Amino acid sequence: MFLIGRSRFGREFWQVLKPCMGRRGALQTLAVSLLMIVLLLTEIRLYVLNTFLNSSAYSAMQDRLADVFWKAVLINAALMMIRSVNLIINDCLDQALAIKWSEQLNRVLTENWLARKNYYRLQMRRDAPDNIDQRIQMDAQDFHRFHHHLLARHAQFNRLHHRIHHRLVEAGGHPAGVRL
Repeated sequence: MFLIGRSRFGREFWQVLKPCMGRRGALQTLAVSLLMIVLLLTEIRLYVLNTFLNSSAYSAMQDRLADVFWKAVLINAALMMIRSVNLIINDCLDQALAIKWSEQLNRVLTENWLARKNYYRLQMRRDAPDNIDQRIQMDAQDFHRFHHHLLARHAQFNRLHHRIHHRLVEAGGHPAGVRL
């Protein structure tokens, strides 16, 4: 973490991030981020439980155990409802955080633009807009898009990791030293 802060990207990132992170805003952002991480971990656990319930339902169907089958199906239906609520809450928090982040970033970039007449990378584009508000908005959107892309890649990695783990479990239990 220390080395990232010493890089050019780290210094530029912190220069933009620091004014957005006032004491109150930082605590709210941290709380929402932690809640989203808890919801993500909950979703992963619910997904694993869903897989086991599906396996139980199919095994019961093959063994012609109607009571076990219907019990697994009903528990799975309740589990899917919980997963749906979890995903809706996580999506709403994600959108709220993106809106708040955009507002804060737009405020900081606007203040910097007007105070010091800084030049942003959009001015290096050939198709740069003439309106200063559009330039600031496009800078903020580029910044947000870049970091949203990083988070999306991280989420894809986590999904891939859990798929691989699930396949390893199906193939014969937990591999030595691997636990979730």
